Amino acid sequence: HITQVLINAGYRVDEYVLSIHPPIDYPVDGNTYLRDMSYATYADGCTVNLNGACTTHERLSQRHVDARLGYLNLAKDAFDRYTAFTNKNAYRQLYLEHRVSEYLRLHGEVYDLVVVVSSDIMLSTAIDVHDIHEAANDAGIVFTTANNDAFGYTDGFYVGQPDVVQKIMSRLQFLKHARPLCSRQNINLLMGDCRIPKNQVKDCNNDCNDYEYVLKQSFMLYNITRRVLHGFESKWKSFLK
Repeated sequence: HITQVLINAGYRVDEYVLSIHPPIDYPVDGNTYLRDMSYATYADGCTVNLNGACTTHERLSQRHVDARLGYLNLAKDAFDRYTAFTNKNAYRQLYLEHRVSEYLRLHGEVYDLVVVVSSDIMLSTAIDVHDIHEAANDAGIVFTTANNDAFGYTDGFYVGQPDVVQKIMSRLQFLKHARPLCSRQNINLLMGDCRIPKNQVKDCNNDCNDYEYVLKQSFMLYNITRRVLHGFESKWKSFLK
């Protein structure tokens, strides 16, 4: 639904895979890992296939990720509506997006287009070739889905030029020490989406402050236009998780 569409559209497709590995006894969706990858933090070299495309796989241990998050001294309650456990997992996901953004910052200039998809997303339909061409030719837009916008934009699936995708994926930096994007000005800008009376807004402790909300704010900060991929407009039906 992605790679073959890109190849048919005339692109040579390189792949960058980033994975996080929990300890062997750590449950994920009720299951535990059979192989202990808790110690692993390394990157494979580029593997070139017969078509000249490159695949790079970077593996991170969950312990490494948690250690890095602790070093960054992030606000522990950045997402007010979440439990402490969900906050921790949200930060892990943000860190993985941050690592992808760093890869794009270092290597993105050689590419015309980037398609980022989270490993827990399974597409039920192919991306639209017209969206691909539009994204590759417009540095001011990023395509996402509308699967679960909540109080912002659905995360985990981005199509755009490397520079703009890199910017929206680097939003972990905004949560260092505090929540600078959760300003009174930005709350007022988004009040129509949040459907919360202004007199109930106090220091961002409101339902606007979720993962999708922070993503939307990164679009606003960099003046990037969000577009929804054709065929991915339906709520909770754009993909499977």
